[in-house]
Amino acid sequence: MYLKRICLFVVVYGLGSFFSSVTMASKLWKTGGIPDWVVVSSAESKTTNKGSIDYILSDTQVNLANQQPQFFYNFSYHVNDVRGVEENSDLRISFNPDFQTVIFHNARLIRDGKTIQQLSPDLVRMIDIEPEQTNKIYSGYKQLTLWLKGVAPGDTVDYSYSIIGANPVFAGYTSYFFDLGWSIPVEHLNVRVLTTPETDLHFRLGNTDSKLTENTIGNFKEYQLSIQNTLAILKDGDNPSWEVIYPYLQISDYSSWKELSHWADSLFDFALNEAWSEELMKVAQELRSLPPKEAIESAIKLAQEQIRYLGVEIADNSHRPHTPSQVYANRYGDCKDKAVLLVALLRHLNIEAAPALVSMQFEQTLDQYLPSHNLFDHAIAWFKFEGKEYWIDATVTHQGQKLENIAQADFGAALLVMKNTSNPVRIPEAYQSKGTIDIEQRYQASDYVSPVDWIIESTYSGRQAERMRYRLSGRGVDRLSTQYFDYYAKQYTGLEMVEKLIVNDHPEKNQLTIREHYLRPDFWSIDEEEGTSSFSLYSDVVDSYLSLPDKVQRSQHLYLFGPVEVNQRTALLLPEYIDFSHYEEQREFEDEFIFFDQHFKSEYRKLVLSNSYRSKARSIPPGKTASHLSLLRDARKYLNTSKLVTGIKEPSTQSMHVLVQYIQNQRYGANVR
Repeated sequence: MYLKRICLFVVVYGLGSFFSSVTMASKLWKTGGIPDWVVVSSAESKTTNKGSIDYILSDTQVNLANQQPQFFYNFSYHVNDVRGVEENSDLRISFNPDFQTVIFHNARLIRDGKTIQQLSPDLVRMIDIEPEQTNKIYSGYKQLTLWLKGVAPGDTVDYSYSIIGANPVFAGYTSYFFDLGWSIPVEHLNVRVLTTPETDLHFRLGNTDSKLTENTIGNFKEYQLSIQNTLAILKDGDNPSWEVIYPYLQISDYSSWKELSHWADSLFDFALNEAWSEELMKVAQELRSLPPKEAIESAIKLAQEQIRYLGVEIADNSHRPHTPSQVYANRYGDCKDKAVLLVALLRHLNIEAAPALVSMQFEQTLDQYLPSHNLFDHAIAWFKFEGKEYWIDATVTHQGQKLENIAQADFGAALLVMKNTSNPVRIPEAYQSKGTIDIEQRYQASDYVSPVDWIIESTYSGRQAERMRYRLSGRGVDRLSTQYFDYYAKQYTGLEMVEKLIVNDHPEKNQLTIREHYLRPDFWSIDEEEGTSSFSLYSDVVDSYLSLPDKVQRSQHLYLFGPVEVNQRTALLLPEYIDFSHYEEQREFEDEFIFFDQHFKSEYRKLVLSNSYRSKARSIPPGKTASHLSLLRDARKYLNTSKLVTGIKEPSTQSMHVLVQYIQNQRYGANVR
């Protein structure tokens, strides 16, 4: 589902009355005067040289009093240096010509109190941009570009424009976000919204103490917010996607989540009730001939694997799905298309099913906002089978084969697209949504100076198996084998590959195992004068989950990857029994966000270091970050263990090398590294 968040400068919807003195530049955009309902701002800059540019004015005004809205923008900034000129001399306006028109009002440079006009129709170019093309989504968006001429340090750039036009898919509903802060300061920031007196408009302010004033001006109800000298807001990094750190204003005229669901149901219900093609009916009949559980599994695989992901989201298909027959005939579709196809097939199997709208951005905080269609940017399928609920993302591929082992979609909250839906529901964090990684590392030593035989077996389960399966499909075993070898070769001098990766996939259990085999010459650190050898066992994978963020003094949430469980067990088989029992230890570190434990054991000739990590939350609030990072620092001390062996013996390096070469030649020929 294609969706643009409405910010200060992005695409908006509305169709306004014609402006006076409009000059036709094309059928899609025009030049013309500022509409008479706009209150023109006259902000003057009082600050200088804070950065490459000083932002003087951000003015956004909206007229919702006509049949459909009109948006007016005015931006002004002072360019201070060469970098400011380089990065801020091109004006860009994004819009969708299927339902929008741009009115370019003004573009000028102000230099030493003099105005240099820059707006000329023959200097404006329209460019196809397709901002989501890399994600295989085509929405028809275009960009007007005006390359300003002669910009120099010390100039002030001032420009204004309006966007008019409405996507009919929203059926006249209003739902917008306005950012009230940027990563740079703004001297004067203004938002003004006009409606009719009888319009019931809801609004919500977030991350700000600013107040929205309400007035009656003639035939308009006016909402206005003005802020002077906004502060620059910077991300700490490693933030969860759902944390909005910028101040914002949200407006919406949906009276409830139920009304929003009713709007969505009208779009999806049309597609779900369309007559089926003979081709799709034949597929459905084949599914009905299978046992119920097998039929559901086959329907999921059909939607995920046989329909490629491609979003043709032109005009109202930004939110209106194509019919199941169209999707199956095309063999492509976006998230809502694939969800509709899966729901249709499940309903044909007499399974209770419905599309569900979710948010990849606001997944954990959806209930903090007003009911709005632009909160949602993804669609999945929900159904019930044998008393259990399932949430399946039809855009995901390479999942497990069995229903009980498929990693379910986990987006925090979802709005079911069905009659009588009154509120979003929480998606339960089912066990199979958690991914597990179990790693067994085995070192076998022939003495205390020679290279050691190193075997790594990594078993991925649930969501982690699906991710690794997807990764293998794109890179192949040979390429991944080389990448794994290169990763270790950077850390361990003289590393040799004994055999390439061996992959064993068990999709029926949703498990995948990868086996690596190396010869590691630098395992021992030898002190010939002292007659000692030392070694180190290290849990590198667990280490990646215990890493500290780049910014530790935080005022924002810290994201935790998960849910995931990682168990790494590293064993060293010594050439003889040495008593290491006095080194045995066990430690646990736990807070409300993670669990980590460490064991070091001696089992006759075998030494074993075991480290386990388990996530317990999705993020850490800023007030608890310091104590959590202290726990991480303590835990990281036990990711490896180093020990000393005395009385080293003669090496068997040559015999080990001969053995490795023999194995390599027998299995792969002489070209294996």
